[in-house]
Amino acid sequence: TSGSFTGNVTVSGASSFTGGNLAASLIGGGSVTTANGTTINGNLSNNYGAVSLDGGRVGSINAAQNVSTSNGTAVTGELTARGDVTLGSLSSIGGKVSARNVIANETTFSGDITVTEGLVTLTGGSVTGNINSNCCTVTLNQVQINGNVTTSQNNIVLDGSTITGNLVTTHRVQLLNDSFVYGDVTAATWDNSTIYGTGSSHVYGVCTPSATNPDDLCDGVIVPTCLTENGPDSFDRSLLGSD
Repeated sequence: TSGSFTGNVTVSGASSFTGGNLAASLIGGGSVTTANGTTINGNLSNNYGAVSLDGGRVGSINAAQNVSTSNGTAVTGELTARGDVTLGSLSSIGGKVSARNVIANETTFSGDITVTEGLVTLTGGSVTGNINSNCCTVTLNQVQINGNVTTSQNNIVLDGSTITGNLVTTHRVQLLNDSFVYGDVTAATWDNSTIYGTGSSHVYGVCTPSATNPDDLCDGVIVPTCLTENGPDSFDRSLLGSD
């Protein structure tokens, strides 16, 4: 279908739009496909099937299964999918993303990314928000991140990326090909290679464990502070109780 619609559009089965403009929301029963820059000024939701958007703009998305975008699709609100999210070049997401896994190329994210069962793999683009995975590897290739990155059961890999925020994992952190962290890094304590860097990669913060490869990868060191009773950093010693 092409053309313009002035109110909400409700479809019981699959729907397909080529160009055109929807002034309000699209409520789909099945799969939803758009092409040639269809604009949906409201939100998009469906009960089953995939959502595939080629260019254009939409408010928020609440999808029953997978979501894919291409050719600079702009999602101005949140994106929620109970399947996988695959975002093509020059796409943008204006709110938080929640999906089974997220793969994106040259995408601008303005919100948190939460993945429930799979990988986070971002190439190019930027993230203003936190990235959270409860299971799997987070790979950031040539990405600018302003936020924290956390995964509980696998590795965090930065390849030519820069993050202003903290990295936290129970496995390894790999900083490859001149990656930079302006924050703290926490990884497993198995050995001195759980936090690893190549090239001029560097952490401008505290690393835990402090043993890294190379050993000068991190700047920050946690140093004990000695307080005096009557000095400029004095405190009320009586609060500690008697000997």
